[in-house]
Formats: sequence, structure tokens, C-alpha cells
Amino acid sequence: MKILDYLFYIALCIVASIGLFSFNRSVDMYFFLPTFESTRYEVYEKEQWQLDSINLVSMDITQINPDKYLISYISKDKDNNTNLYGMIFYPSKYSILTQKGIWQNIATNTKTHSQEILLFDTKTLNAQTKQHIHSLHSALIQNIDSNLYLFLNATLLQKPLTTRTYIFQANLENIAKAIESNTTQENAKPLFSLHENPALSLFARTNAFFSHKPSTFFGTNNTIQGIILPFFTHIEKDQAFFGIFNKELQLEEVVKPHDNILYTNPIILPLHPIHDINNPADDSATHQCLALYSNKTIQDESPNLAYQLCKISNGSLQFEDMQESSNLSVGAMSAAVFGRYIVLLYTNRENTTINLAVWNGSDFITLKELDRSTKGSFINPKILTHGTYAYIAYAKDMQSKINIITLNETYINNLIASRNAINQNAMK
Repeated sequence: MKILDYLFYIALCIVASIGLFSFNRSVDMYFFLPTFESTRYEVYEKEQWQLDSINLVSMDITQINPDKYLISYISKDKDNNTNLYGMIFYPSKYSILTQKGIWQNIATNTKTHSQEILLFDTKTLNAQTKQHIHSLHSALIQNIDSNLYLFLNATLLQKPLTTRTYIFQANLENIAKAIESNTTQENAKPLFSLHENPALSLFARTNAFFSHKPSTFFGTNNTIQGIILPFFTHIEKDQAFFGIFNKELQLEEVVKPHDNILYTNPIILPLHPIHDINNPADDSATHQCLALYSNKTIQDESPNLAYQLCKISNGSLQFEDMQESSNLSVGAMSAAVFGRYIVLLYTNRENTTINLAVWNGSDFITLKELDRSTKGSFINPKILTHGTYAYIAYAKDMQSKINIITLNETYINNLIASRNAINQNAMK
């Protein structure tokens, strides 16, 4: 019996060994990541997805919740019809560390992204506004106080050069369920309903263009007090403005930050209290902010970025004198608060490179070129931050693909450290 027992165990070991060596480790292998502080390690990941859309016009990204992000984009079909589509990006992943300390994906615990569905079209816009709309011009979607708002510019049918502004509202959970269940507007009620038709320009609702996501400001008890929405008017020449809305998104005031008609395409962001170690924020200010503008009339590669420090004091938005950048030549741009940094994502004048820059307290400095195109131009890339992570969404006008770059603060820290080291070595 002992001999049979020995033979049985030997055979069992042989079978187990064959199974271990023939097992495919790359298929459906999921495991929990050991617990450690993620901010200690550098994160930089890049992904690309193929879409069904033919020609992308504009795009945006906003947060549904910490595990879901809505990527929206306007697409033009072969008949020049424009529609707003959306898909959900799921950033949650299992990862391991390489020897260099960089996170790499090896498997996912959920789909990377959902299917794309129709969110909004001109038919829906015509029905809700009772106006004849030719096409969707641009769209920004923002999560504000657990509601999803669509800031939309649309071109009128009878006057193709006249664009109107609209604000629509949707339920966050309804949007997520519709996308994940692949429910389109053709067999369901519209996802967005008209919330406001604000008169932003001298000519009521015409030719006022939303240029960037709104900035939320808070009250003394950290409740949302309202938003500051950047936009510019295009009548004879462009002029930058900021709209002050209350928390119900009712327009309360329109502020003109400067008189320089050359600088437009405004952005406004809150500043970290230690944005400049040599000039700390004034403790008496209720809100500190930074406004950015670009000058598209400059034809050469000279810097064309300008900025203003600003604050909300005594209930009004106040701006300091405009300063011009000595470093950056920008095309399209997007900016976000990232921990103690303000990061700027911008293209060059030809929209063939995407670059990452950071505010150093007095100007922006470029840290890295993230992508370069040899065919086609990049379409208004967007950056969105949450906690220690930033998500960059972008596409090309000659491709039906969306690109996502994920990075963390440590990645920014390392880029700044490398840049400082190079500068110090150059000074020796």
C-alpha cells in the first residue's frame, strides 16, 4: 500500500507541475493590489479607443463620481448633422509597480469604457427651445452640486453666423444608467431639459461663446455659493467676460475683466493659498483666483498668453492688472487645479502638439510635450482633476479615436524636479 501511496503522490505532483507551467497568466487574472500610499509613486498611463463617429468637432470630460467619468463630444456626420455623444470612462484598475516605481496596468476589474450613445441633438434642441437650429457649435458638461449641466452653443438656421447660448440640466444617475444600458434618445425621453437661456451679450443671447468650464466658489460653511462662467462675445471683435451665477445657475452679474480686445478665450480658476511662496495669499480675501487669456492675432511664435490675478471681495469679482506671459505660445488650452498646482494643457498654434505646463507663481513653465501629430490637428484637449489624479482627454480631427492620459501629482513633482536639475546643471 505504501508503494501505491508514493506512486499516487508522485503522479499528483507531476500533474500539478504540468498545470502550473502550462497556465496562461495573461488571461482573466485578477487580484487585489497590496495596500500602500499611491502618492509616493509616479503614475502615467495612456489609452486609446476607436469610436463610431466620423468627424469629431469638440470634446469634454467631467466627473460622474470618483469611479465614473463622462467623456462627451460633438460629432459631424456625412450629411453635416451635428450630435452630442457620450461614453463613460472607468479609471479603476488593478496595477503593480515596475522596478522604476511606475504603475503599469496588468488587468482591469471593470470595463475601461462604455459604449457611446447619443446624448443630445438638434431635434431635441429645436423641440425644447421652439427655435430653428442649424447645428451644435460647442458643448461643455459640468457636475455642479450633484447635478449635470450642459452649457451649449448652437448656430441658428436662418443666420449661420449667429450663435445662441443655452444651459440644460440632467440627472447624474439617469445619464449614467442611460449610457451603461445603451439607451438612446430614439427610444427614451430626452436626457437633458432646458434650464436657462441666459442673456450674456449686448445682443441678448446671441454670439456669446462658452470658452471653459465654470469655476465653483463656496460660502463660509463650504456650501456652494455659485459659479463663475468664462465666455467671450463675438460681434465685431472678441471680448472676454465672466458670468456670475448663483447656486441655482441664475445669472446675477456679468463682469468685464479688461479692455484689451486682443486677449480672449478666458479661463478662471481658484488659486492655492501658497501659489507664490514670495507673495502669499491675502488672508482677508474670500476667494483667490487666476484668469487666463490668449491672443490669436499674433502670427509668429511669440508668447500670446496673458493672465490676471483676481479675487471675490465684498461680493464683487475684482481683477488686478493684466500681465503677459514671457514663455508660452498657445493655441487651444484647458486648465485645472491639481493639488497645490495650477496645470495648463495647451496646443501649439498649429494644434499639432499637446503640452503640459504649470504655474510657478509668476508665469507658466512648460514641463513636457505629451503628444505630437504628423497628420491632422488636435481638437481642444481637456484636463480634469480629482484628488491626486488628473485625466487628459483629447482627439484628432482626422481620426475617430479618443485618447486618455492618466497621471498623478508625483508625476508633476518629478517633471519639476528634473527641470530644476537641468537648470542647475546648466548654471554650473
